[in-house]
Amino acid sequence: MPKFLYVLCCLIPLVASLAQETLDRVLVVVDQEIILESEVTQELQRYLMENGQDPDRMNVDELEDIKLQLVQGMIDSRVMLAVARADTNIIVQDKDVERATDERIDAIARRVGGTSRLEELMGQSVRKIRADLLQDMRDQFYVEQLQQRYLGDVTVTRQEIENFFAAYQDSLPRVGESVHLQDIFLEFKASPESDQHAHALADSVRQLLVADPPADFAEMARTFSQDEASAEYGGSIGRTKRGTLVRPYEEAAYRMKKGEISEPIRSEYGWHVIRLDDRAGEYIETSHILFSLQPTSEDERYATDLADSLYALLQQGAAFDSLARRYTHHELSRQAGGDLGWIEFDKLVPLVRSRVRDLDTGAMLPPMRGEMEGKQGLHIYRKLDQRPSRRPSLEEDWEQVSQLARNWKKNQQLQDYVSGLRSRVYYRIVD
Repeated sequence: MPKFLYVLCCLIPLVASLAQETLDRVLVVVDQEIILESEVTQELQRYLMENGQDPDRMNVDELEDIKLQLVQGMIDSRVMLAVARADTNIIVQDKDVERATDERIDAIARRVGGTSRLEELMGQSVRKIRADLLQDMRDQFYVEQLQQRYLGDVTVTRQEIENFFAAYQDSLPRVGESVHLQDIFLEFKASPESDQHAHALADSVRQLLVADPPADFAEMARTFSQDEASAEYGGSIGRTKRGTLVRPYEEAAYRMKKGEISEPIRSEYGWHVIRLDDRAGEYIETSHILFSLQPTSEDERYATDLADSLYALLQQGAAFDSLARRYTHHELSRQAGGDLGWIEFDKLVPLVRSRVRDLDTGAMLPPMRGEMEGKQGLHIYRKLDQRPSRRPSLEEDWEQVSQLARNWKKNQQLQDYVSGLRSRVYYRIVD
């Protein structure tokens, strides 16, 4: 890393005083953009909160390394931003930026313990935090689109993965203490009556939208849609690429004409009334009104009775994998007899983590409420094995190492790309 960047970063105050007011100054000029000391300070604070790191438990060298990376990343981002803004083929929608900003603030607030705690840590109101983050998020959208156009889908060969592991195995992150679990998951599924009710509601709203005169789609979405994230924006889910939405929704949307409103479309999330807002090649912009399928108390009672029956059979010696293949609602683990593979303890929700840790090998937990891929239901967990934290290996951690190798290759290509861009963009380190 260039020495001047290290000197710049060392001049940034330690994170312990991040919330305090400091004398601001320009550190770097890139094209028509500047990087202020306060921006680096704020970005460092956000980085630590989002990654759950406590600055009081970190030494000076660790903090300086993070600052170093952040400043370098901010310079690279400003260079790419200048190129992206000059590219007329890159379009960023306000609604996409606003939604992403709100989601990021919500995620940070949940991590630190709520919006009041977030305001206390940042020394600013949520309104001010959002205003500052909004522009950052807009810039990020420009940069991400530029990166996607250049990098696309980076792939790695088996030989590249093996070479990467041989070169970096000693510096790869350790695999945390892990547990090998089997699971039978019984989703709280809505009854046919609930499905019919949601369909009828969706059809009624559609009739109002195609009437003469038609009801306002955005207003109907804000009033009726049970997709809270999009309802706030009049039902808009923004610009998406083919292959990113659930299949029934996407297949319907790509058959539609601009401005057309669909018949109710059934997906795993419920019944959708879709409007195609725009289309450009493989990209579409859509809005929808969702009527989700809400299980009744009777539906939940049915799942509870079934879970209790299965647990009783398992206690009597029934084969776990046979019952999992027959009853579990988790499709990915069904064929493996409910086998979830090895999971790091830190990735389990706290309640499951505490209960599984105390289980003997081969023992089971009674049915417990939880979720799987956003769906609510009941789990029956069986503990197959447990192992301590360890160094990763190719044999046991191929998927994880493959992803690390892919990210490394992508980063190398990005660095080469940005190096080429720097000759096209004016930038200067301020003395």
